[in-house]
Amino acid sequence: MAQMRHWKQHFHADADFVWRKRKNVGPGEWSKFGDPVDKSKMKRGKLKLLWELGWIELANWSPPQIAIRTGPIVEARGQGWFVVTTPEGVHKVRGQEAVDQLLASLKAKRAA
Repeated sequence: MAQMRHWKQHFHADADFVWRKRKNVGPGEWSKFGDPVDKSKMKRGKLKLLWELGWIELANWSPPQIAIRTGPIVEARGQGWFVVTTPEGVHKVRGQEAVDQLLASLKAKRAA
Protein backbone atom coordinates (compact mmCIF):
# COMPACT_ATOMS: atom_id res chain seq x y z
CA MET A 1 0.00 0.00 0.00
CA ALA A 2 1.28 3.46 -0.88
CA GLN A 3 2.11 6.02 1.77
CA MET A 4 -0.18 8.95 2.36
CA ARG A 5 0.43 12.07 0.29
CA HIS A 6 2.09 14.88 2.25
CA TRP A 7 -0.49 17.31 3.61
CA LYS A 8 1.33 20.33 2.17
CA GLN A 9 0.91 19.16 -1.43
CA HIS A 10 -1.74 21.19 -3.25
CA PHE A 11 -3.44 20.54 -6.56
CA HIS A 12 -2.20 22.57 -9.55
CA ALA A 13 -3.70 21.63 -12.92
CA ASP A 14 -0.53 22.69 -14.77
CA ALA A 15 1.78 20.51 -12.65
CA ASP A 16 3.12 17.08 -13.58
CA PHE A 17 1.57 14.15 -11.75
CA VAL A 18 2.48 10.53 -11.04
CA TRP A 19 0.22 7.60 -10.16
CA ARG A 20 0.03 6.51 -6.54
CA LYS A 21 -1.97 3.35 -7.26
CA ARG A 22 -2.34 0.76 -10.00
CA LYS A 23 -5.16 1.77 -12.32
CA ASN A 24 -6.62 0.74 -15.65
CA VAL A 25 -5.95 3.80 -17.84
CA GLY A 26 -7.04 2.35 -21.16
CA PRO A 27 -7.86 -0.85 -22.97
CA GLY A 28 -5.20 -3.30 -21.84
CA GLU A 29 -3.18 -0.45 -20.34
CA TRP A 30 -2.36 -0.35 -16.60
CA SER A 31 -0.48 2.27 -14.65
CA LYS A 32 2.04 1.44 -11.93
CA PHE A 33 3.07 3.37 -8.84
CA GLY A 34 5.30 6.28 -9.92
CA ASP A 35 4.33 6.24 -13.61
CA PRO A 36 3.72 9.71 -15.08
CA VAL A 37 0.07 10.66 -15.67
CA ASP A 38 -0.80 11.31 -19.31
CA LYS A 39 -2.71 14.60 -18.95
CA SER A 40 -3.60 14.69 -22.65
CA LYS A 41 -6.17 11.94 -22.04
CA MET A 42 -7.86 13.74 -19.13
CA LYS A 43 -9.56 17.04 -18.48
CA ARG A 44 -8.98 19.21 -15.43
CA GLY A 45 -12.06 17.86 -13.64
CA LYS A 46 -10.89 14.26 -13.95
CA LEU A 47 -7.42 15.21 -12.67
CA LYS A 48 -8.98 17.01 -9.70
CA LEU A 49 -11.15 13.98 -8.92
CA LEU A 50 -8.17 11.62 -9.07
CA TRP A 51 -6.26 14.02 -6.80
CA GLU A 52 -9.04 14.13 -4.22
CA LEU A 53 -9.35 10.35 -4.26
CA GLY A 54 -5.61 10.05 -3.62
CA TRP A 55 -4.80 8.27 -6.89
CA ILE A 56 -2.26 10.85 -8.12
CA GLU A 57 0.33 13.15 -6.54
CA LEU A 58 2.79 15.81 -7.67
CA ALA A 59 5.75 14.39 -9.57
CA ASN A 60 8.51 16.81 -8.58
CA TRP A 61 7.80 17.70 -4.98
CA SER A 62 9.89 17.53 -1.85
CA PRO A 63 8.72 18.38 1.66
CA PRO A 64 9.74 21.78 3.01
CA GLN A 65 12.88 21.94 5.13
CA ILE A 66 12.33 22.58 8.82
CA ALA A 67 14.45 25.35 10.29
CA ILE A 68 16.28 24.36 13.45
CA ARG A 69 17.05 27.13 15.87
CA THR A 70 20.61 26.91 17.17
CA GLY A 71 20.91 30.24 18.97
CA PRO A 72 20.03 30.80 22.61
CA ILE A 73 16.43 31.39 23.66
CA VAL A 74 15.98 33.70 26.65
CA GLU A 75 12.67 33.53 28.55
CA ALA A 76 11.72 35.80 31.45
CA ARG A 77 10.18 33.84 34.33
CA GLY A 78 9.32 36.73 36.64
CA GLN A 79 10.93 38.29 39.71
CA GLY A 80 14.19 38.74 37.83
CA TRP A 81 14.66 35.07 36.89
CA PHE A 82 15.51 34.04 33.34
CA VAL A 83 15.73 30.66 31.63
CA VAL A 84 18.32 30.49 28.85
CA THR A 85 17.96 27.48 26.53
CA THR A 86 20.96 26.64 24.34
CA PRO A 87 22.10 23.54 22.46
CA GLU A 88 24.41 22.90 25.45
CA GLY A 89 21.52 22.82 27.91
CA VAL A 90 19.12 24.89 30.04
CA HIS A 91 20.50 27.56 32.39
CA LYS A 92 18.57 29.42 35.11
CA VAL A 93 20.01 32.81 36.03
CA ARG A 94 18.82 35.81 37.99
CA GLY A 95 19.12 39.31 36.54
CA GLN A 96 19.71 40.72 33.09
CA GLU A 97 23.43 41.20 33.82
CA ALA A 98 23.79 37.47 34.54
CA VAL A 99 22.02 36.68 31.26
CA ASP A 100 24.41 38.95 29.36
CA GLN A 101 27.44 37.35 31.07
CA LEU A 102 26.15 33.84 30.28
CA LEU A 103 25.54 34.70 26.62
CA ALA A 104 29.00 36.28 26.35
CA SER A 105 30.66 33.20 27.87
CA LEU A 106 28.72 30.88 25.55
CA LYS A 107 29.73 32.99 22.54
CA ALA A 108 33.38 32.86 23.65
CA LYS A 109 33.19 29.05 23.99
CA ARG A 110 31.80 28.70 20.48
CA ALA A 111 34.48 31.01 19.05
CA ALA A 112 37.28 29.00 20.69
